[in-house]
Amino acid sequence: MRYPLVWANPYTSEKILQVHHLVAAKLFIKESADGPETVLDDLKDVRDKLYDLQRPFLEPANILVAPVEEGDILVWFNRGLRHSAIEYPSIGYGPRVAHQVHLAASDSPAEPEPIQQGSK
Repeated sequence: MRYPLVWANPYTSEKILQVHHLVAAKLFIKESADGPETVLDDLKDVRDKLYDLQRPFLEPANILVAPVEEGDILVWFNRGLRHSAIEYPSIGYGPRVAHQVHLAASDSPAEPEPIQQGSK
């Protein structure tokens, strides 16, 4: 599959960077909407470049470890939030049950319109 790095929220049209650098294999790069496309396909370079794009957001102020208690359910907007598994202590907590639900699984992300020079 080939996906954009910037997705548009279908309700607000807000643009967000959303990519999983550990599963990307190639980057198709265009400097402008009508410019030539180059392909970055060295796996280490692809992952390093994507990690560098995401790194500024991985600051303590942007990280939430949700306070949960037994019986709680945690739900998040999969396409609008970078998320990751964290260590789960097996002693004292019992088995961890995780279910992944894809309400929008059949919908591909919507590409935003090209950003005009001088706008955000």
